[in-house]
This record gives sequence, C-alpha cells and structure tokens, in this order.
Amino acid sequence: CLQPRSRNSRVAVEALKMCLRQHLQSPTIDYVESSRVIRKLITISADKEEAYALFEEVSKILQGLQNEEYPSQELQWLLIEAWNSGVYFYRLLNYETSEKWMAMALRFLKRLPDKNIYDEEMNAGYSLALSKIRDTSIQI
Repeated sequence: CLQPRSRNSRVAVEALKMCLRQHLQSPTIDYVESSRVIRKLITISADKEEAYALFEEVSKILQGLQNEEYPSQELQWLLIEAWNSGVYFYRLLNYETSEKWMAMALRFLKRLPDKNIYDEEMNAGYSLALSKIRDTSIQI
C-alpha cells in the first residue's frame, strides 16, 4: 500500500496526459471528454502536489473559455476537491498550503453557475485561513 507508485500506474498517468494533450490540441475541443481525463488524472495523482499542478492546468484552461463551455458538474467536482484539500491542510495546521488550495477552489467558484450555494461559507473559511496565516507570522 505504501510502496512507490507502480510502473503500471506511471504508464497510466502518462497515457492520460497524452490523451489530454491530444484533446486540448484538437481544432474543436471536447471539454466533456477532456474534463473526464482531468478527473482521472487528479484521482490517480501520486500526491497532493501533483494534483495541485493539474488543478492549476485546469484553471489556465478555464481562463480562455466562456462559462458554459466547461461542464458545470466537473467544475463543481473540482471546486469540492480543491476545497476539501484546503480543509485537510487546515486541520494539519498547514495554513499556507490550506490557503493555496482554498484560493484554487474560489477560482472555480467564480466560474460555477450556481455559486451562491457555496459562496458565503467558502469565503468565510478562506478568511479564517488567511487570519491563521497572519496570526502565525506575527508569532514568529
């Protein structure tokens, strides 16, 4: 269980990355299929750092899109995954990493059509993480 990533999983990651590149280089990009590939890549990431790099890649992809182009259900999944990672690091008292993940979640929130569901609670949580960072830096 705690063994290094197997050769098969490394091959799977590389195959999915190649598949994603092909989708994104297509003249007409299928964002539904691309989002599925991205979700699989995030799910099988070796660690949170590798997953975060994928979240950043998705964030860059979204910058050039209209709100409706990327599947809203996948945006919601990305938002929840990023937010939960932020909460995970917050509970570990790793406030700076927590803030980074929460900020990523807020980027996805801006793109979500029904953002009002999460807006108030997420912004309050993000503010709390920022205040913990300030409090920690003052104590040092």
